[in-house]
Amino acid sequence: MNMKKIIFLLLLATNSFVQTFAQNLVNNGSFSTTGGVGWGFFAPGTSVEAYITEAGYGGISATNITAEIDVEANLRQANIPVTPGQAYAISFKHCRRTTAGPGYPLPPIPSTINVKVYNGTNVFLTQNISSSNTTWIWQCAAFVFTPTTATITLDFENINNPSTLGMILDDITISPVTQAITFSGTPCQGGDITLTAPVSNPPDAVYTNYNWTGPNGYTATGNSITLSNVQPTQSGVYTCTMLLNDCATLSSTYTVTINPNTFNRSASICQGEVYNFYDRILQSGGIYDTLIHPVSGCDSNIILNLTMNTLPNVSLNKEGKISMCEGGQDVLKVVAESGNTYQWLQNNNPIPGATTDSLKVSTTGNYSVRVTNNKGCIATSNVIMLHIIPKPTITLAVIGNRNFCTMDTVRLKATATGENLEYSWTPDRYFHATSTNQYNEVWAVVPQSGYVTVTVYSGNICSAKDSVYINVHPCCDIGMPNAFTPNGDGKNDYFKPVLQVGQTIVSFRIFNRLGQIVYDNKNNQNKGWDGTFKGVKQSNDVYMYQLNYNCSDGKNYQKKGDITIIR
Repeated sequence: MNMKKIIFLLLLATNSFVQTFAQNLVNNGSFSTTGGVGWGFFAPGTSVEAYITEAGYGGISATNITAEIDVEANLRQANIPVTPGQAYAISFKHCRRTTAGPGYPLPPIPSTINVKVYNGTNVFLTQNISSSNTTWIWQCAAFVFTPTTATITLDFENINNPSTLGMILDDITISPVTQAITFSGTPCQGGDITLTAPVSNPPDAVYTNYNWTGPNGYTATGNSITLSNVQPTQSGVYTCTMLLNDCATLSSTYTVTINPNTFNRSASICQGEVYNFYDRILQSGGIYDTLIHPVSGCDSNIILNLTMNTLPNVSLNKEGKISMCEGGQDVLKVVAESGNTYQWLQNNNPIPGATTDSLKVSTTGNYSVRVTNNKGCIATSNVIMLHIIPKPTITLAVIGNRNFCTMDTVRLKATATGENLEYSWTPDRYFHATSTNQYNEVWAVVPQSGYVTVTVYSGNICSAKDSVYINVHPCCDIGMPNAFTPNGDGKNDYFKPVLQVGQTIVSFRIFNRLGQIVYDNKNNQNKGWDGTFKGVKQSNDVYMYQLNYNCSDGKNYQKKGDITIIR
């Protein structure tokens, strides 16, 4: 059979598991039932001519019944059921008649007809088809239309032929664009599967020339294909092209997914967390596997690579309980690590904006930091308890007389408020002689005018201080007795100067009436004169003394006078 084919590709996909037959919605589209059963005609046509073989029109087959469209014959088939909104393909073969009886003119070149698909005023397809052949050859025409109604009418009508000899038609087909490849088998690694393309439903829908393509360069022929011991690498789209009614080439597709029997998974948990692996509680990193037997589907060997991520370092620069003086400030700091984020907490509540690795604190509370590392692991530090101690107060005062000589002992008193108070007095040298500079009331030996300061500590942390200015002046007059009784009774047996603090003797001499030196303190610096001269008691009389001494003002002084011995 000489035939020119128009290739028409229809891409489809489905998950159907039922074998699908070719479907031709046109009744008697191959005119196998003579007399044009299922077909009618319409004006200006007066008949249906569907009872002559193609050989009667110039063709080859003497058994293949065909239909003719000419000036007095046309075709109509009404009430063809369709699904609104679904795409349909229409195809048919056509050929200009090439033989005629005596006295009958052949159809014009080209001979043209119109094919129309419609429902009332709704026209879904209208197309003119021309044949210009001078020798017999079948040609194919194929189109797609989408109806919006539940039924359609199909018309074939002569356009330009005044002759009763016209265009020959055969194998008129309307079929849904979306056809199905059916699947059977188990899509598991190592299993067998079968894909089946639509099968023929003769005489009006006949498939031939099946050709399959698939992943990895796969090719095959035939209505169905079987893949044995399938592997995941064979997953993909399988396409089957086929020839429908020797006219339209259709293409159906099916996406195959071969489930592997081994699945590698990776997961991670943080230190201290657990991982539920198919009801196995895992608490450490490692490689684990399990075999799954589903009620339906594929057995699967699940291999898990579980990583245990360490928690962030939440060590702080402080620990336990810390105390701080009112008005002060301290800094809490956590070990900084790249990629970490931070949130400081006070009394377990997030502190707005406190999102760095350090925090300045100045109020009482329980402080901690929540740290998240770049693995998403979270850890919270130990709690730092911060106690704010109120600052003490202190007032310093001088007790008693305020007229002081250099090196006088001054009584000082500090009045303070607070708890667990301790005192520190300065200058420290003022208190060496008294050793009382740790109390609130002390005695100080003041060598010069200036400030004395006391600092009070509350709990060894908070402190307050106060100062007082003490004005001293040199008291350089020296006291000397005018008589003494050196009789050995232990009372007033020696004559010597009465020194004040800051006074030191440079020289001390005593003379009798004759001007003779009866005492010189070179050899007796501290004890004084006992009323003897060279071991001999001197008589009751008046004696003269001469005293040379230094004072606290740094100057040298002299004093002269008399002393009387009374025995």
